[in-house]
Amino acid sequence: MDFKEQIEIFEKLEFLASQAVEGFITGLMFGAIFFHLTTDLGIVVHWDGQNDGGVLFGMGVAATLISIYLLIKFYKNNLPINSIQKIFGLNE
Repeated sequence: MDFKEQIEIFEKLEFLASQAVEGFITGLMFGAIFFHLTTDLGIVVHWDGQNDGGVLFGMGVAATLISIYLLIKFYKNNLPINSIQKIFGLNE
């Protein structure tokens, strides 16, 4: 394997890692939203007799929806299984 092939494999693995990170972050945010809705945590943050009116929760939901949109838009044709097959040349 020459240097050019090694660089190509590294670039493909880097792309696969970026998919994993974005997927992890989306899953983490989805989990946070789920637990806020299903437990006593609730939507509104209370402190010193004041509250945020649910703004922090709304921003979390917006960040999750944007992340899901980006996952679909940029990785629609590059799902992890397809990327693994491309890296190791299994679909040729």
